[in-house]
Amino acid sequence: MATTTRKTHAQRRDSDVASGRMVRAWLAANGAPMPGRIHLYCPSCGRTLKNMRRCDTDPAKAAVLLHDCPECNAGDFSFTDYLDIRGHDASPRRAKP
Repeated sequence: MATTTRKTHAQRRDSDVASGRMVRAWLAANGAPMPGRIHLYCPSCGRTLKNMRRCDTDPAKAAVLLHDCPECNAGDFSFTDYLDIRGHDASPRRAKP
């Protein structure tokens, strides 16, 4: 039985998403979301949902929400990252305790 090595969400985020290269290429191919909408993207498998309604907690500048889909999330808590139209981090900053 062969084992496959799959990047975790944090590893993929650190390698591709943090630089924004992957998201810029994806947005170039798929276009920006419509006003009041946001794209959802699973960094583990690449599944997408386009032009989904925003939640009150989504940052105004965010164009893409990165989060593992239900099939890639094996019950652990994956992080949610937001990126703007240029692929830069748009996640809200949390105050340090």
